[in-house]
This record gives sequence, C-alpha cells and structure tokens, in this order.
Amino acid sequence: MALAPAMAACDVEIPPENARARGSDRPPLQLGVVSATGSYGDGGGERVTLSETSIAEGLEVSASFRLFFDRYLLPTTAIRQAVCLHPSATPIASIDACVEPFQPFAAPEYNPVKRELVVRLAPGTRLSADTLYRLTVFPPRDEDSTGLRAFDGAPLVRSYAFDFKTKADTSTARDELGPSAEAYCAAQKCLRSCADATDVETCRNGCRPLCLDDACQGDGDVLAGFVPEVFGSCAYSPCHAAAPGVPAPMGLDLSRKSLISATAIGVVAHGTATGEASFAPEPSGPKFGRAMALIAPDDPGQSYLLYKLIANPLNHPREPGALEPQHQAELDRLRASVVVGLPMPAENGEHRGLVGGSDKDGNPIDPDGSKSFAALQLISDWIAHGAVVECPAD
Repeated sequence: MALAPAMAACDVEIPPENARARGSDRPPLQLGVVSATGSYGDGGGERVTLSETSIAEGLEVSASFRLFFDRYLLPTTAIRQAVCLHPSATPIASIDACVEPFQPFAAPEYNPVKRELVVRLAPGTRLSADTLYRLTVFPPRDEDSTGLRAFDGAPLVRSYAFDFKTKADTSTARDELGPSAEAYCAAQKCLRSCADATDVETCRNGCRPLCLDDACQGDGDVLAGFVPEVFGSCAYSPCHAAAPGVPAPMGLDLSRKSLISATAIGVVAHGTATGEASFAPEPSGPKFGRAMALIAPDDPGQSYLLYKLIANPLNHPREPGALEPQHQAELDRLRASVVVGLPMPAENGEHRGLVGGSDKDGNPIDPDGSKSFAALQLISDWIAHGAVVECPAD
C-alpha cells in the first residue's frame, strides 16, 4: 500500500504493446518441476516428481498434477486444452491430436504466488488401473491457438511430455476436489466447533483437510487472520483505510470485512482502468492487466491486488539466495508492465511487508520474509476459495 500522495501514481495507463517492458525482455516460458499424487495420507496427497527421461511407477488412479513454471502465466491460457493425458507413451503433437480415449480434466487452478498450475481429474472419474499414461503440456502453435503463455504473451518454449504408470490397486482412490466457497465455509464451521473441544488443537487439525492448503485458518470467523493481521500493514490511514472526513485512497478500504467486500471484490482496480474499460472487470480482455478486478473470487490469477503484493520483494523469503536472479527479473517485468505505481504494502516505517513491524524489544517480526510469504499464500488461497466474506448462517 502507499501513502496518499504516492497513490495517485497508481492510476496510470498500462504500457503500450510496443513498450520496452512488453518488447525485448520477454523470455520464453519454461516448465520446471511436475509432480503427481503417488499416495494419500492423513495430511493429503504424497507427491511423486515426474521426469521426461523415466517412467514414474505406482500413481493413484485419481491423481492430480502440479506444474511449476519459471514465469507468471497468462491466466487465460491456463486451461484444460493446454494439457493432454492419454493412455500410452505415443507422442501427441498438438492438442488437436489429443483424441479419445484422453482423460477429461476439471478446470485447472492457477496459483500465481507459487507460479503453479494444478490439474485435477473431473469428480468421479478415474484413470485405468495398471496402465501407462503420458501427460503432455503444449505451447501455442501460433498467435491464435491454445497453449500456455507467460503473462506478457511469451509462449511456452516447447512441448513437454511425462510418462507414468498407475497402481493396480484402486481401493485408495479419492476425488481431489478444487477449492470452493462451500469447502471454505465447511472448514470455518468445523473450526468454530473446536472452541468447546477437549483437545482444541487436534480438533482444529481435523478441520483443515476440509479446505485446501490450510487456507481455512483462524477460529471459525471468516477472514480471521486477515483483518488486521494479514491486511494490517495495508489497512491503516493514509493507505487503504479511511480517516475522519477523508475517504480511503483509491476508494479501497481494507480495514473491515464489510469494506473489503464493498471496495475490493469485483471492483476494477484504478491502475488497470483504461478508456471504456473502467467499470466492469474484463478477465478475457485483449491484454493482461487491463480492467482487472482488485479481487476476482475463485481466480487469484486475475486479482490485481494479489499482483500488487507479489511485486513487492519484501513479501517473499529474503534469506540469501532465496529469491533467485531469474525470479527477481520476473518481478521486475511484472512491475514494469502490469503493476503500475508502488507495490503493496508501501515501505513506510515499520510497514515493509505483509507482516511488518517490530516486537517490544525492537526486533523485526518478520526478518527473513517467511511470514509475509505465508500471508501472501494465505490471501491467494482465500481468493481461490471464493474470497468468502460471509458464510451462510448455520
């Protein structure tokens, strides 16, 4: 977040297509680690890393797949048509060649904080037991075809293919469901019930599998841990909270749950509103970063507030070597072409990361950035679960 005078710098036009930030400095997108579900435990799925040079054995017939990339994705390309899961190790040249008996996927989930795409089977569907499969990830063939791209349009550098074999025993299979508002609220209801439990911690741990990646933290109060703990370094005046007689800068007020709902959820960010694209979010628009909602429920990849947080290096781990030069360069590209103005929160006194400030002895609360990064992930997961502000009454 930024001080009031500096915040005016946020309401500027997106750089044109031929600007330097959108020109020469656009390295191709590359796929890194790919993992799949090898087994299920009490804490969720145990992951197996896939390789292009060997066959992974014994994957669950209900396995999900996690694809990690070196750059931030263009969310509109992170769709099920960018991947093919086919029985056999026969090469698949393009998505057009991915024909029956390919395996249908649910809509993929893109996590921009982790630069990760999660691909799950449709609920109720299973792979064949004791069968060889190939997972293929496609680049676009041309400007108009499907295929994965980085946020600035740079294409995936090539096709990637990974072979694996499923288990013969299908008894352990389970649906791996994506995030949802229903799951979030079910977990919050469970957490509220723990207040009267004999062993509160055990009860709370039992609630967390209801919601992915521990996104449903708290004590059963929706947004517990967000206001003021997570949004606290943003929700103070003169940043994103009103003062007596003075409205919140840019109309964004993060100081209370009701105001987050009114001023951030589904509201076009000032820094992305250009021309006629000033009022309604445009998730499928011609340019990434144009007419983006501050918070787009269910879609972290299209939530501008999240990119304002991601673009701040102080919200990432800061121990030596934690932020690789390539990742720092990617943050620079993000700030040059999408995140106009200052990142969030603003460097103002003790407010330097999402979890800023000092303890009573003057020691930094988050010296290595790990707590700020955990808070950043928590916000991303909350958005993925529908950006729930109020759950239905019991």
